[in-house]
Order: sequence, then C-alpha cells, then structure tokens
Amino acid sequence: MLDKTEKAFTDFLHDIRSDATKGNYARTLDQLISWTQTLEKKNQFKSYTALSKTTKVKIQPLLESYIQFLSDEKYPNSVPKYLDGPKAFLSHHDIDYNNKRLRKKYPKKKKPAGNEAYSIEQIQKLVDNAGSKRNKSLILCVASSGIRVGGIAGLRLRNIVDVEDCKLIVVYENEEEEYVTFITPEARTAFEEYIEERKSHGEKITGESYAFIHEKVAHSNFKNYDKYKPITEELIRQLMLPIIKNAKIDRKRVSGTKRYRIAEVHGFRKFFATAVNRAKIEVGHMEIPAISHNDIEKILGHKNGLKGLYYDPQNLDLFKEYKKAIPELTISAVKRTLVENLRLEEEKSELEKKIPKLVDEAAERIKQKLKNEGFTTLQNN
Repeated sequence: MLDKTEKAFTDFLHDIRSDATKGNYARTLDQLISWTQTLEKKNQFKSYTALSKTTKVKIQPLLESYIQFLSDEKYPNSVPKYLDGPKAFLSHHDIDYNNKRLRKKYPKKKKPAGNEAYSIEQIQKLVDNAGSKRNKSLILCVASSGIRVGGIAGLRLRNIVDVEDCKLIVVYENEEEEYVTFITPEARTAFEEYIEERKSHGEKITGESYAFIHEKVAHSNFKNYDKYKPITEELIRQLMLPIIKNAKIDRKRVSGTKRYRIAEVHGFRKFFATAVNRAKIEVGHMEIPAISHNDIEKILGHKNGLKGLYYDPQNLDLFKEYKKAIPELTISAVKRTLVENLRLEEEKSELEKKIPKLVDEAAERIKQKLKNEGFTTLQNN
C-alpha cells in the first residue's frame, strides 16, 4: 500500500489546482507503480520517493515496456492517458525522459467507438431506473450540460450558481480548459433535491462541498467507501452499468470489440450536442439554427480554433443562447410540454407588446403613401 503522506507525492499534488486532474494523475501514477511489482525486483518501485529518485537510464526502458503492456491490455486510443500521471510526476521531480520516443511507441489509434448519442427516450428510462437521488441528478446534469465525466469529478458547489430557473456551472475551475455551461430547470430541481437529501443525512454543506459524492446504494460493490469523498470518473462509469442494465438499454456492441456505439457516460454529451444543434427558430417561413455554431462550441468547452480563442461571449449572453435549447434538453415528456407551453406564452406576450407599435408603423406607412399620391390626411386634434 503506497503512503499518500510521502513528501514526494504531496509536493507533486500541491502544484495541481484541479481536483479532477489530481485524481487522474494520482490514479495513473499508482497504476504504473503497481505494474512495476510484476517485474524483476531491480525494476520495482515500492514508494513515490523511490520513483522520484530514479534516472533516465532506468525509467526510459521501463516506460516503453509499460506502453507495450498497456497496448496489449487497453483500448489503443486510451493508452496515452495512462501516462499522464507518471509523466507529470517525473517532470515535477526533474527526471528526464525521451517523450518523442515514447510517443512513437503508442499504438495506432482506431476509429473511435461510442460516437452515438442516447435518445431522449433512453435517458428517461435511465432516470426512471437511477435508484437514488444522486444518480438521477447526475444523469440529468450531464445530459443537460454536456459536461465531460472528468468535469463532474472534483466539481464543488462553489462552481454551481443559480441563473434564473437554471444553474450555471464553472467546469475545470482555474484550469486552462475552464469554461461555463448550464443545466435545465428539470436538472436543477433534481440536483437541489439531492443536496437537500445530503443535508438531511447530516452532511454540512458549504461552497467547498463536492457536487457529487460517494454513497452506498443497494446494488453497490464499490470498495473504499467514504461518503464525503468526491465521486470519481471510474465510479461514475461503474454506477452507470447496472442502471443501463436495469433500464434495458441496447447500446449496440461494436462488432469484434468489447465497446459499444453508445458510451455509458459520453453518450449523454453526444445527446447534448445533438439537442443544441437541433434547436431551431422560425424566421419568416424558414427554420434556422437557434444557437450559433460558436456558442455551441463554447458551451461544449471547445476552443474552436483561432475563432474560438478570440470569441468570448459573456456568461449571461451565452445563457440566453442556451435557453433556446431547453425544450430539446428537457427529458420528462410532461416537463417538456410545460417548457414548450411557457415558451409559446412568452412569444405570445412579446408579440402582444409589439402589436401597438406595428399598428402605428402600418398607419404611418399608409399616411405616407396617401400623401405621396396627393391626398390630405386628417390630423388628430
């Protein structure tokens, strides 16, 4: 068992601001050290301190062997991610390695599986089979915000604020990848019910509290349970599997692989991207996209090339765009109808406000036309 209080480890984590990145780096670092225990004794590392004192001569061939091991065991596209923690740790301790040579060892990437989206009907079934307020809130939050699974892990309540009847989420706070997204009124209600449940169980909720935490549920076999620890990426994926099974969701296995066309968590992000692109508004007799491509890219956390780097809408402006997709992002059929009716009422109200002005403008145009044709119009006294 590795000692998490070792200075070589705590100093390494201290320089990382994001909780999600800390978790990812710690996990992949531990996996490397654990793998070395299967090697000859001279190549084993028993502690973080021992690894922090290694040399390029020793670590280079070891990392290359590790890549080969991962290439045989893991999906090719995910292999580089398993090196994130080890590389960061070595760099922190000024241990040199030939990264260019390591990259050449990576397996050839395959066309990604899991590129399809959940349907709104499938998500409703998942919500119905969630089994807990946390899981229900998690599903609705991810589906209505498009947030990546890594963005959920480590998310704190200070990163979530009210905006009208929705919520704004700051993802990857203080990281280079920081961006904002939103959740629907439906997801907000589910999230607040989850937080209230935690309060009723005695948890002291503050801005520093994690948005989603570990918890025991009837079907859980998770180890190292701690009710106030943040939920992890791995745990999110694990807890989705029994929900998917109970909901009888056919995710369509990719032939010849263990992967599915709909990824257990990423399928929600695909649903979100599809929904916001599907949102339309009527202009004359034409339907056009309700949200611009640039705004969609911003809400998804994409840099979108040079244009995305220089295009920086204010959060409330971005929220105005997001609101146009709320009907498409609302999962419950009943709530979706209510949202659509509310939208129609707002449009009707706006039109009614404009009617007097439209009448005046039409009357003025008629007067001007009559005047041009030589008629004299009566003036009001």
